[in-house]
Amino acid sequence: SGFGRGRNAEALRLPFFAVNDVPDTATWMVRGNGRSSLTHKGWTWTDLWSQDSGTVRLLGEPEASSLDSLSWSHAPVMGDLALTLSPQHIQGIFLGQPHGVYVHNLPMRGSSGTLFDNVPDADWMHLKTAHAPSLILLQFGGNAVPGIQTAQEARWFAKRLANNIRFLERTFPGIPILFIGPSDMGRSPTAFPGLPLVVDALAAEIASTNALHWDLQAAMGGPGSMAEWVNRGWASDDHIHFTRRGAQEAGERLEQALLAAWQSLRTP
Repeated sequence: SGFGRGRNAEALRLPFFAVNDVPDTATWMVRGNGRSSLTHKGWTWTDLWSQDSGTVRLLGEPEASSLDSLSWSHAPVMGDLALTLSPQHIQGIFLGQPHGVYVHNLPMRGSSGTLFDNVPDADWMHLKTAHAPSLILLQFGGNAVPGIQTAQEARWFAKRLANNIRFLERTFPGIPILFIGPSDMGRSPTAFPGLPLVVDALAAEIASTNALHWDLQAAMGGPGSMAEWVNRGWASDDHIHFTRRGAQEAGERLEQALLAAWQSLRTP
């Protein structure tokens, strides 16, 4: 992985900040999500990114050499999909079809959102050409909170994050960016002294970019609201992470905020 503990800087590659080494011939089984399969009607194209010129066979498709990427269109797949690989370094696989919303999640658990500009420019250009986004959603700040004790440290972090947002703005000009700030955290409003510092610093710095900013802590109910979310079953006992129901609640509140903002733009 190019991210997280024990990271390998050479693996900090798009599309997923990780590289999978195939030292010998191997078969990958890509398993569909049963819940989403009920509505997405199966995926009809597969796109594989590789660093090498190895070979790949998809289902009954003929074997082909892999350059930057290999793409196949095929009959809808609802369950498992088999890929036969020769030795190579795989950067990732995209699965898609024409129905619904296409989501590309970058696995960055534990990140502070300050490493986008460390990725090779060629990877960003490849992503822009192959899968240009229509909206970029960012949520960062919570992982930085425990290590921040002063307003100066919070401003330094927020400036670095804002610089990464500007990098994404230059890379994807005209594409809207929505930044979601940290949630409330802890058993009391004073559990994390760095939280209000980070929230304020992010609000100031994000305003200097062209990104939209949504204050998740405020949407939850403000400082100290995490305790109520735990009582409702919307957050776990660690008073930091949402439960599945809590994530749904936060998502619904974000949707309401976006609709309200859209209506305000449409109404003179």
